[in-house]
Amino acid sequence: MQRLQSGLEKANIGNWDRDLETGEMFWTPNVSELFGHPYGSLEANYDNLLTAIHPDDREMVLAAVRNCISRGEALYIEHRCIWPDGTVRWILAKADVVRDDTGKPRRLMGAIQDITRRRALQEKLKSFKDIVDSVVSGVVVIDARGCIIEINPAMQQIFGYAQEELLGANVRMLMPEAHGKHHDGYLRRYAETGQEKIIGRSLEMPGLRKDGSVFPLEITVTEIRIGEEAHFVGVLRDITERKDAQRILEKERGLLRQAQEIARLGNWEIASNDGSIYWSPVVYEIFGKDPRTFRPTIENFYEMVHPDDLEALKRHIARARETGTYDMVHRIVLPDGSVRHVHERARFEPAPDGTALFAVGIVQDVTNMVRAKEQAEAASRAKSEFLSSMSHELRTPLNAVMGFAQVLEIDEGLTEDQLDSVRTIRKSGQHLLQLINEILDLARIESGRLELSIEDVGLAELFAESGSLVTPLAAGRDVAVQFARKPSAIAVRGDRTRLNQVLVNLLSNAVKYNRRSGSVVVTALPGGDGMIRIAVADTGAGIPAEKLDQLFTPFNRLGAENTEIEGTGIGLVIAKRLIEGMGGRIGVESRAGAGSTFWFELPGAKLAAAQPAAAQSLEESPRRQWALPEGTVLYVEDNPANLKLVRQALVRHPQVTLLEAYSGSLGLDLAQVHLPDVILLDINMPGMNGLEVLVRLKADPATRDIPVLALSAAAMEKDVQRGRGAGFEEYLTKPIDINSLLETLGRWLGKKESAS
Repeated sequence: MQRLQSGLEKANIGNWDRDLETGEMFWTPNVSELFGHPYGSLEANYDNLLTAIHPDDREMVLAAVRNCISRGEALYIEHRCIWPDGTVRWILAKADVVRDDTGKPRRLMGAIQDITRRRALQEKLKSFKDIVDSVVSGVVVIDARGCIIEINPAMQQIFGYAQEELLGANVRMLMPEAHGKHHDGYLRRYAETGQEKIIGRSLEMPGLRKDGSVFPLEITVTEIRIGEEAHFVGVLRDITERKDAQRILEKERGLLRQAQEIARLGNWEIASNDGSIYWSPVVYEIFGKDPRTFRPTIENFYEMVHPDDLEALKRHIARARETGTYDMVHRIVLPDGSVRHVHERARFEPAPDGTALFAVGIVQDVTNMVRAKEQAEAASRAKSEFLSSMSHELRTPLNAVMGFAQVLEIDEGLTEDQLDSVRTIRKSGQHLLQLINEILDLARIESGRLELSIEDVGLAELFAESGSLVTPLAAGRDVAVQFARKPSAIAVRGDRTRLNQVLVNLLSNAVKYNRRSGSVVVTALPGGDGMIRIAVADTGAGIPAEKLDQLFTPFNRLGAENTEIEGTGIGLVIAKRLIEGMGGRIGVESRAGAGSTFWFELPGAKLAAAQPAAAQSLEESPRRQWALPEGTVLYVEDNPANLKLVRQALVRHPQVTLLEAYSGSLGLDLAQVHLPDVILLDINMPGMNGLEVLVRLKADPATRDIPVLALSAAAMEKDVQRGRGAGFEEYLTKPIDINSLLETLGRWLGKKESAS
């Protein structure tokens, strides 16, 4: 207790206690000195206290005391006192009331401190106060004993203390104990020796907030003098954000170093003053050089570049001196003669004096990546060739199956049972063809070779086309397909053909998986973010919630493969990839027993006027009667079954003469002799293929104007594009669709008839 009293006295703090019932008062001996009397000489009573208070401040102090007792407000007030010799001193008075169990005030206890020096400093700093208070950095003024004399608002914000909590307190309360315990000793040593450690310097140290949290500070301390007494001004900044940024930067640098080592990524630099080159250790490893004996220069770097790549590299570097950057993959030859591929990127910048170029760059050995890319490209080409070959080989026998089934359907002499069997053969062939097409589609999508032609597509036209395709299928299952809103003024951005493919897939699924006498409703409504949502809702059995995540998995039909409903299990997968490829999204909402709603969204667009295109029904019968114009058709085909199929398709059209050639050379001879009106030409034939035949036909003045139509099992997109580019007027694919073939022949024969 005695030690505590001694500490308080050194800080010019005296304590007092007054009994509010008896008026009896007690204070510590040093209160006498604070009121200008010898130590312990002034009797502790209320009258002596009031006498010591400056007359001009007495009412203010009494009002504060009354508020403290009656309202329970803590007393905190600065006032003047007058010593017996007339000296005026400044006192900081603090007090609080002590109450009994009933809440009645019993005692008033407080402390007083001489703050004359602090007030003098405040007066001295008054002209700077507005400036100091506006600074975002914290500003604190302490005396030679470390007591806080003045602070600015930023200090309160940084440390979380109110002004009255800091003024008069030792500044070490703002430091963690490990630092604060040495602070007073430092002030004493400075006062005794004048040895400066932090005066006039900036340093970093930890700060301690009121809530106990420790944070980094940057502080600069300056000494000022008020009279003969030394005081110190500290300017502090909370550098937490800077430290966090430094830590993140160091972490990122460390990660970058590790990443460069893992990726075998080397750095190099060319100095602007002398052209010297710096290589990081990884660069030496990449080029197979020993950093202890090899000194890199431009000349010996060029010597290591593969001779076939050197000139191209020099051109890149020369261009980079103008553009500022270069990026190139080239080969290098290692000391052991092995060849490696490296990827270099560099940036050229003017040197500070502007007289030369300073270059920095990175280099990475990408030999494995180049080889992997070459292997992947070779594998992709092999896959493409395999798919093309498989497509051709599957379509060729399927052409006979589906073609002759269509021919038989035309035969009116078949009984109903026989006709039903033939239709089953044709439908099975159509299902197999659909499976082939969808597998090829999926392969193209997954290999990234499917090209989309994005345009504005009117939904009215789209609905009309897809609806006409699905109507016969729906009628056969007694399912009503309704377009709830005719979207005459709505359009989306997408690939017209692929969009129709998606909608037909959703519509046919909605019909196939519906109940008897069910319904399908198609809607198109604006969605969010400028998207248009097209939804296909059915009244089928719905999909259990636990199976929804499996919907867009290839070949997963969710158990429907055990039913009579036909399907491939990849239609929805293709639909999803196509919609996403057009910048949209697709999804489903379903509940078991309550039907399903499949929807997709695409960016909206302005509608352009367009006419609905004619569409062939999914189940259109080949029994349609065609009246072909008179004319001569030459069919060049090496497969006897295909020749027979076209012969049978034209048997009911005696006005059309069919010439048959089983080889390309025979086809040329027949074309030159008979000058047919239309030529049907297969492409994959032994000896002279269809493309060679086409070139010779177009080169002969006698045959160059005869329309030549491709009829081929080579149905891959690249095959079709190559055929059209070669000069075929049209490109028909196998299996042959009899209706399509007859309609096409009728159109071209009609053109000849019109011309004549």
